[in-house]
Amino acid sequence: MRIKLILEPLSPNASLSFNYNYSFSSMIYAVLSRSSSQYASFLHEEGYKLGNKQFKFYTFSRPWIERQQVRNGRIYVLHGTVTWQISSPMEDFLNNLVSGLFEKGELVLADEHSTNYFAVKQIETIAIPNFTTEMRFSCLAPLMVSIKEERNGQIHKHYVRPDETRFSELIRQNLLEKYRRLHNSEPADSELEFTFDWDDVKRRGGVEKISKLIKYKNINIRGYVAPFVVKGSKELIQIGYECGFGNANSQGFGMVEDIKI
Repeated sequence: MRIKLILEPLSPNASLSFNYNYSFSSMIYAVLSRSSSQYASFLHEEGYKLGNKQFKFYTFSRPWIERQQVRNGRIYVLHGTVTWQISSPMEDFLNNLVSGLFEKGELVLADEHSTNYFAVKQIETIAIPNFTTEMRFSCLAPLMVSIKEERNGQIHKHYVRPDETRFSELIRQNLLEKYRRLHNSEPADSELEFTFDWDDVKRRGGVEKISKLIKYKNINIRGYVAPFVVKGSKELIQIGYECGFGNANSQGFGMVEDIKI
């Protein structure tokens, strides 16, 4: 399920850092704690495990600000509301989140430079699309794929570029792992092909122009924002829509919305 929040700033000169992902992630755990501190602790410390991998099974979008101004390295809310989406297939997560939102009716978004308060003016449920074997999506947050590689005898994290041939297969493998943990079974169809809209990427100036470098705590994470098409398993496509495509979904990466083909 997916919900959309309409937020109204309560703080004068409300602002967000360019690297707002950590502020939103921290806020989610704070809201969950209002409803169930036990569930919030479980999700933060353990999550849903598959072998040595840990999934949170939620993702969120970048915020849309009705009227904004960028200055001094921050995004200022000049007027109107902030719209934000969050998605998860987990009932426990969504029930606790909504309960926490209703309990207080406001959110706190804080970073090292500012603490801002927002009233929750509206909560909407977004209808689930009709999943088919070929769908086109746009990114509501950067999409990131990472793998661990050995270089010079040390293990490093490598952020995979969309023009690397392994990108599509890594997307498929990640969706399979999520499906297996959610359903404790294999999907009826495990095939999936992921392709960015290369005409759109070319019009925008190439892969470097769709790249977004986001600082999460002290880690620089590189993701990409461009329309894409997925073909194959409807079950895996739905997992991507609900949980996010790629990695680091709970840090604000991989949320998408469907575009009618």
